[in-house]
Amino acid sequence: MGRDDLDTRFVPIPHDFLRDVLRATRELAELKSIFYVAYLASSSGRRTVDRDELMAPDALHAIAGEDSPEPAETRVRRALDRAVVNGALLQLIVLRGGQRKTLYLTATAESRDAVERFKSNDSAASTSLGIEVDDEVEVYRPNIFGLYERVMGPLTPLIAEQLRDAERSYPREWIEQAMYEAAEREHRSWRYVEAILTRWEAGGAPRRLRTPQ
Repeated sequence: MGRDDLDTRFVPIPHDFLRDVLRATRELAELKSIFYVAYLASSSGRRTVDRDELMAPDALHAIAGEDSPEPAETRVRRALDRAVVNGALLQLIVLRGGQRKTLYLTATAESRDAVERFKSNDSAASTSLGIEVDDEVEVYRPNIFGLYERVMGPLTPLIAEQLRDAERSYPREWIEQAMYEAAEREHRSWRYVEAILTRWEAGGAPRRLRTPQ
């Protein structure tokens, strides 16, 4: 095979995104799911990948491997869910004509921007995401426990109970923002998060609400 016969196509993955994924991802199937979404998206020319594509035999084999201790579909679904919770993939729930489908895309800055532009009825963003402008689209947000593990650290039963109590007392957006602020200040403890929430409760809502990433 000559040099001209080689497939010279490549999958564009931003440097910062790749660095963060390699640093944060601990499970091989999760890492493979992220890269397979990037591969399929690049091959199709749009940003999103339908979950059905990731349940096809080739994708299941590539992500789960031959020696999976559980059914391949279960392993791949688990890997995708973990990648969403860890912030490497975005998950979109699309409703069209009574039909519901789940789409994934790599959580790069460009993908996030495309989703935000779609919300503003940008037709170019709609095309790049492979969804119609009149589709009902919901961006899935991980539950508060997954968010805590991603931003703050390991989740213990005691912290889980404190999180449930906090959800009954504060808006979810406040809890998310307080965790981000604590992490940015290198104070990754629930006590510090509680102190921020108490301060906001006494003095009003936080000035800046950060979108989960």
